[in-house]
Amino acid sequence: MEKYGRIAGLAGLFGVLIGLFIYLVHADQKVAWMSAGGVGVAALLFYVIACRDEVIAAFGSRSARYGANMAVAIIVVAGIVAAVNYISVRHPLRWDVNAEGIYTLSDQTEKTLKGLKAPVNAVAFFIPEDNEYNKLRDTFESYAYLSKQFTYEFVDYQKKPEMVKTYNVTKTGPRIILRSEGREARVKGIAEEDLTNGLVKVTRVGGRKVYFVFGHGENAIDEKGEKGYSEIVETLKNEGFEVDKIVLATTPIPKEAVAVIVSGPQKPLLPPELKELRDYLSREGHVMLMIEPETNPQLGDLLMDWGIEIGNDLIVDPMSKLFGAGATIPVISQYGSHEITKGFNLMTFFPTARSLSSGAKAAEGVTPTNLASTGPTAWAETDFAELKGGAASFTDGKDKKGPIPVGIVATRRNPSSGESGGESRLVVFGDSDFPNNQFRSFSGNGDLFVNSVSWLARAEDNISIRPKKRAASRVFLSQTQANLLKYTTVGPFPPLGALPLGLFLAAFFIWRSRKNK
Repeated sequence: MEKYGRIAGLAGLFGVLIGLFIYLVHADQKVAWMSAGGVGVAALLFYVIACRDEVIAAFGSRSARYGANMAVAIIVVAGIVAAVNYISVRHPLRWDVNAEGIYTLSDQTEKTLKGLKAPVNAVAFFIPEDNEYNKLRDTFESYAYLSKQFTYEFVDYQKKPEMVKTYNVTKTGPRIILRSEGREARVKGIAEEDLTNGLVKVTRVGGRKVYFVFGHGENAIDEKGEKGYSEIVETLKNEGFEVDKIVLATTPIPKEAVAVIVSGPQKPLLPPELKELRDYLSREGHVMLMIEPETNPQLGDLLMDWGIEIGNDLIVDPMSKLFGAGATIPVISQYGSHEITKGFNLMTFFPTARSLSSGAKAAEGVTPTNLASTGPTAWAETDFAELKGGAASFTDGKDKKGPIPVGIVATRRNPSSGESGGESRLVVFGDSDFPNNQFRSFSGNGDLFVNSVSWLARAEDNISIRPKKRAASRVFLSQTQANLLKYTTVGPFPPLGALPLGLFLAAFFIWRSRKNK
């Protein structure tokens, strides 16, 4: 009887360890770990009954006293570990050691989360079996780590159909709902960019309307071709702006306009339209002018009031060829000290840009600042015939040598508003193609445009570098390597792998050798 009891005791200990291991590694496999643990406990009870004299004697031996001391030490260590774990949960610290930084949130996301002034709750209709579940949960945890105002919950749409109906959620529609102070935003994608855009929408109070002027051959905001602005307009909408068109010849600029954009007019603006822009700027308005080379929209006099001149030229940059671009697409990597470009370390590409300068005498109270400039290898070519012939070269005394400004910002404070009063704001670019559908995704092109609109609209909290799609680091194993890893760690059934089984057997033989001594 005692012989079988000892065998049962060994098997019971092994069963309990198997159950504990399965619970730690695969807690969702309840049948497996509960069965192994239950059989193990039953076997140990049989050992205690069958070998009760041996068990009683063991408790009175010197090894039992050593065991008691060891148990006390284990309890103390467990207490310390528990205390450290409690502190880490209440005050967590995280580091992203991934080479691609895939677990690091973008500047815009951090700024948005840290700027939350009201609680935001995310309700996600996903179950653990969904492919997107784990990635979405990790992203939510990163958001909650940065802001206590952000909370989230997952809803099992299979078990709670009444919530699915209440929130009007469909399988193909948005399955993430952000709520804050009675407002709601629905998010379809699970990427950081989608979630952050949803945060901006649900926390934005009041509309911010941006008007694009049209009627002079400007870039069409609803065109989906390469020259259109449909994609950058969608980005503006995701940032919480409302976008509309306006004809200045027939419609005064509305009071709710936070910015007016004149993007690449091919024909001159009429005198009444120019007056409307001037009047709007005098009322602390915010305007962006994007002027293409070889066009004359009659904006020169307006710009002179702000100390800005536009060159009748086309910028050539031989460095562009290193990036696979043409020489008439200058690479912009020099930025002025301004809120728009604060922390901005991305290159931008300006297809067919003209030069700007801020050397003219500005009106009283106007402060112009160079925003973006070419490198020193570029120059502003004034001989268009030579350019079209494909033999352009720098001519000293005639062409301007780089660095050449292609973007200038200017402010004009309203004296009647006092020290805390408002100001008029103007952004001028010597190109209108860099944010279009073809070039918007080139490096920092889209970010520079959206940052400029955000500054004009006094939405400085929007100014940052938007989330980019990043690829996770992956390790590719052959079938042989995968099998070796599997059978070394977990085996055909946890924990029958070589590593855990070997550790258990080593511990058993050490125990037996010490007992025999």
